[in-house]
Amino acid sequence: MQGHSNINSANESFSTQAGKIESLLRSRYGQWIPAYQLADVALQYCARLHSIRKKLRNAGDSEVIQNKTERIRGQVHGSYRICQNDASEPVKTESRHSRAVQFEREFNVRPSAPAAATSDLPLFPWSSL
Repeated sequence: MQGHSNINSANESFSTQAGKIESLLRSRYGQWIPAYQLADVALQYCARLHSIRKKLRNAGDSEVIQNKTERIRGQVHGSYRICQNDASEPVKTESRHSRAVQFEREFNVRPSAPAAATSDLPLFPWSSL
């Protein structure tokens, strides 16, 4: 069947993309690689990284793929690396709240003051008619 061969070729290209990304990470072992370089290999590089991480876990390797984000002039820059799992190194986890606080600090954003009470005004202009 023609459709079946398309599925197989799609799966082969995924493994090829994952293999290329893993080779790139291993070629610069321990160094941070910008996400845009991984996107040059596969636009869905996150899915490929997920499969590589799963492969490393299943193999019982002590290697992990780490990621980090940096905020530079209001833009978020992501990077990835493969390295030995160092359990002594604390893993930094960010929540949406902590990222929002950081954004507010960086751009000096202040929430607006609540609007003054307007209970003396009619809810609808025609209701006072």
